Amino acid sequence: MTIQSVINNKHSMVLCTDLRQTVDEYKSYVGIEKIFDINENVPYGIMINGLMEFEEIPLETLIGEFKQNLKETDDIKKIKDNLIDFIGKNTPHTTIDEYLTEVLEAFKIKLSESIEENGFKYVIDNNSFKLIPDFVKEYSNFDKEFDNIIP
Repeated sequence: MTIQSVINNKHSMVLCTDLRQTVDEYKSYVGIEKIFDINENVPYGIMINGLMEFEEIPLETLIGEFKQNLKETDDIKKIKDNLIDFIGKNTPHTTIDEYLTEVLEAFKIKLSESIEENGFKYVIDNNSFKLIPDFVKEYSNFDKEFDNIIP
């Protein structure tokens, strides 16, 4: 399990994370990079959790390639949009919409199994839920896919 924190005030933000990656229920590795600076001269960073690969390409590699084309004048919103676009254009098999569909389908299966095993009330009362970032909602199939997950 990954532990991550963001400390934010009017002037700055600090990203914190552990260095452990769990591969399956029983194996974990220490020393995994999860926070990446975007540019030495620009105070922006990327923090990842979960899978350390996208399309069988290490995220560290994708972020490193992305950083090489970054302009120091870009604001954070433009950097985010350009990163998503870069990943979409530089991975071999899947569009972002297809990837989100796959992730949401896996979520649907895990949620259904948990409800079946523990009951709906237990799942709702004992699980934390993440807010879905607005940029994820902007993808064309998101609302339709999410509506199919929880009837």
